[in-house]
Amino acid sequence: MKTRRLTLMGFAWSALSPLREGLACTLNPVIEARTSTTIYFLGMATSDTVLTGAGAVKYHSGTGHLGPASNGPIFGQVVRVERVGGPWIGQLPSATRELILVPWDYDATCLTVMWGNRWQWVVPATRGLFRGVLRDSSHWIGGRPTLDVFAPEFSPYPGRRPPAPVLPLRLTEDEALDFFEHLPDQALLESDPDSALRVVLAWTRAHPALASRWPVTWSVASIRGTADYRRLRMRPSPVTGTFRVVATLRGGDSLVFFSRTEQTAISEVQSREPSSRKVGIYLMTVCTPTRESLPTRYSGAETSCYHAVATEPMNESPDSIVWRGNIELNYLGRALNVRPAVDSQLKRLGVFREVRDPIWHYLPGRWVSYPNGRLRFEWRASESEAVVGIRAERIDTTVLIARPLR
Repeated sequence: MKTRRLTLMGFAWSALSPLREGLACTLNPVIEARTSTTIYFLGMATSDTVLTGAGAVKYHSGTGHLGPASNGPIFGQVVRVERVGGPWIGQLPSATRELILVPWDYDATCLTVMWGNRWQWVVPATRGLFRGVLRDSSHWIGGRPTLDVFAPEFSPYPGRRPPAPVLPLRLTEDEALDFFEHLPDQALLESDPDSALRVVLAWTRAHPALASRWPVTWSVASIRGTADYRRLRMRPSPVTGTFRVVATLRGGDSLVFFSRTEQTAISEVQSREPSSRKVGIYLMTVCTPTRESLPTRYSGAETSCYHAVATEPMNESPDSIVWRGNIELNYLGRALNVRPAVDSQLKRLGVFREVRDPIWHYLPGRWVSYPNGRLRFEWRASESEAVVGIRAERIDTTVLIARPLR
């Protein structure tokens, strides 16, 4: 499975493959889209700090990635406003001259924790491009708009941890604000990724001398990746529904279980040839011992047994359509409560794959659909495989309720 990058509040972090357990959170200063509540402005930090409290922020105890979290009162630093970015001017009172910025840290699981360093977190008299999430006016301090900053090491722009190799080729603070003003809206990126990509590419064409500088290069690449992923998630799969699956194991054992897929792809299947071209899609699929125990919505706690299907059919006729595909069994032993000997055979499925065609290495089987709605899967292994074969039949068209695009 390919890894995906997730975005929140203008930042991106790395996320592990669904096949791995745990999560290591590492924020990067990648900005893909703008929202109405994340305010960008040019300003200068003052030496003043103000008691703010947490506002509506939900936070946890523990150690942040920058050190131990504080357990005392929560303060913000006062920043004098020079210019607010055009898309956000209407979010602030017209007479706004100062904003209060409250820093927050995050832990290894991406959860927000209290800031553990100095509350005067920006050196006074520092001019830069600041950003923060605007609090509801009920949580403003003394009538001054108050913002929460969830990755203070990247603010003010370019931050205290910019990519060193590209620092000389970065935008100035004023140029960066202009670029961020022209990023696509988050709602557009979610609903129409191609239009969102066109928005940012229009800016690069209008500013060719700046288009090769950081953070433009990173943001454009990130938007391309997000657009590709959202396009993938929006494309219906020809193989969906609820299935009864029978796996026949070497030695005569058999395993019967039930599976249910989402309607759209979760990631792409790549060939193992040098070009690593994209040849198919994976579907998020939940497998359980009984049909009755299949969920209607994927929560992340279930055991996944990814079904896969080729992007294009290998054969079409009036009687049927055939796609290359696969049903993954490697991680099912515990979920299906099988005997240790059977679990061992399932885990060995990936050991004997070197004889497979490198293009279709991950898609060794066949999905066949019929005009009457019938859909089945078949795969028969080579002599060296631990599993003799897998057969699946769609028993109804119920799918997992799709998770929101991320």
